[in-house]
Amino acid sequence: MSSQIQKNLPEQRTNKPINATASATSEEEGTVLRFYPQDISVTRNQPLLEMIEKCYVPQVFKDGPQDAEMSIVGGKIKMSQIDKLIPRTPGFDMLHTFTAAKLTANMWRDTVNALRKTFPDDKKLSKAAEYWNKMPSGTLQISPYGLEDEKNSYYSRGNGSIELKFGYFTDDKGDTIYTCQSSDIVAHETGHYVLDHLRPEFNDSRNVQTGSLHQAFGDISALSFVFADDAMARALINLTLGNLHASANNFASNLAEEFGISLGMPGYLRKADNDYKISQGEEEGPFLSEVFTGAYYDALASAFKEATAEFTEYNSVTLLQAVSEYARTLLLHAIVTVEGHSPDFVDIANRLFEVIDLHSQNAPAKIAYLQKLKWKTYFQTEFERHEVSKPVNQLRYAAKKWDMVAEQVKPEKEILTMVCGARTLQN
Repeated sequence: MSSQIQKNLPEQRTNKPINATASATSEEEGTVLRFYPQDISVTRNQPLLEMIEKCYVPQVFKDGPQDAEMSIVGGKIKMSQIDKLIPRTPGFDMLHTFTAAKLTANMWRDTVNALRKTFPDDKKLSKAAEYWNKMPSGTLQISPYGLEDEKNSYYSRGNGSIELKFGYFTDDKGDTIYTCQSSDIVAHETGHYVLDHLRPEFNDSRNVQTGSLHQAFGDISALSFVFADDAMARALINLTLGNLHASANNFASNLAEEFGISLGMPGYLRKADNDYKISQGEEEGPFLSEVFTGAYYDALASAFKEATAEFTEYNSVTLLQAVSEYARTLLLHAIVTVEGHSPDFVDIANRLFEVIDLHSQNAPAKIAYLQKLKWKTYFQTEFERHEVSKPVNQLRYAAKKWDMVAEQVKPEKEILTMVCGARTLQN
């Protein structure tokens, strides 16, 4: 079971805490929050997914919601009234956005803490975690309706503050699309926040691959959010019969469905389960990030397939969550400890292979049984296939336009290059 996201239960069921993050010692010290687990366009047509889920977080929050780390701006809700909030209203959207951001941040914070405990002498891990804990830029300001009439959302740091802003707009059908209502988008943007606090220099880099890594980390945050959630992991296993490459009903692989459809995309904004190679597209951030995410997803899928055959005493949901946790732990370890301020994909790949060797001897205790899987083989195979581990001076980019920006959606290309991004402003 994942230690990062609490067990989420349908609205009508009794709540109970599971996999708590150790910041509270009893249920009375925690809070039951509510959120949209998936885009409403997904849950509307999927009976195995509830439109609204509840989760227990072992923290107490002030009205807003807010705590020392993050705060909703643009309105305030009373925590004593959150059970009365109606979905798809401003009050509920505030609660949902805060909840999804908090769960995502807690997930990665727990991963960092597990790494520090497992590798106490690693100064880079300790330094990164301590920097995040100090909150050098202050409280994260979250604006669910921060971008009026904009097809965008972003994380930004600068001028003494850090923000998550989410746009809303009217689509061609006359429907209002609120990007904050997508857990995929909220988790993605929170991923930028997390990485910026662990490796702040990455956000200042002009290296296109470093910037693309930031985007991929956002998408991997969204994937990890799904896998770590009990209800979503269970639904995904049932819908795909445990095949993570199944195209139908794979709401984990399809990212930001409602937003993507509103832009004229084929059912999603980006797709994690892809076979893209770097040489197939242009040297631009959105495409490169999707290549990296695809390589990561395929390696995770290979690990999960072998895990289900190897560890038959575990159910598939438990294995999926454990495999996802192991994979993201490896990736985070590599990203935090890689040398340089502007790493290329190949630098991350090479460091990841070194990290895998370290974890084969000393992995976080809860998931250590997965050490026997062939992690280096999975990642080497997929990183080579997607050309992620290919040195930059050996790469050749295609002159043709990226398939995702096909002729029918050319007017949206500028939106696609900026959407769901991270920005650094000069102080």
